[in-house]
Amino acid sequence: MINVEKKNPYKFTLGFDKTKPTHVRAVEILNAVRDKADLIASAVVTHIDGGRTEEGAVLNQEALQIMMLELVKQEVEKAMQNYSSKQENVQVEEEIEKQKVSEFVLAPEVAKSVRDAMSAFRNR
Repeated sequence: MINVEKKNPYKFTLGFDKTKPTHVRAVEILNAVRDKADLIASAVVTHIDGGRTEEGAVLNQEALQIMMLELVKQEVEKAMQNYSSKQENVQVEEEIEKQKVSEFVLAPEVAKSVRDAMSAFRNR
């Protein structure tokens, strides 16, 4: 790790890579928060220390709202995927039923044989 003396060790400049999905999502979250430093500090400490925070530390309402919105978004995405899968299954089942019906169509020579047999039966 490079140890560079900084004028103010409490200030950082971050740049995000727009080609990385995690960076794009982080930018979306950060742009929705007023107190970015508090959110970043909580996230870093939680990530590195496994969830341990300072005694008495409480997430602010804004951070909780963002986490809740993210959870709701994830659940909605799961539900939409499940719904989409079910719709695809219904479409596949309908197509299978159509194929079964079309497979049931008799060949012309078989149909003629059936008609002849029925005709012979009626004439008795």
